[in-house]
Amino acid sequence: MFCQNCGKSLLENAKFCPECGTKVILETPNSTSEPIKIENDKVENEIILNGMSFDFEDIKRTYGNQKIEAIKYLRNAANSGLRETKEAFD
Repeated sequence: MFCQNCGKSLLENAKFCPECGTKVILETPNSTSEPIKIENDKVENEIILNGMSFDFEDIKRTYGNQKIEAIKYLRNAANSGLRETKEAFD
């Protein structure tokens, strides 16, 4: 089993990836879970991540040049993976 975010090999009962911290989601053959939806519309200054909308300008005002902290905030608030969050933020 491998992390869906960074590709690191995972232990069988892992809940989180030891490399990037992404929550491990076990997929079953009958899984009906939908993939995380990512949209990024900088024209509207809005980031939509996992169905949640975030004001890009507000995040910039709050975190300034601390991009890593802003990504951590978005990742936790939207309960999304690191890769998806970074892609939405960039």
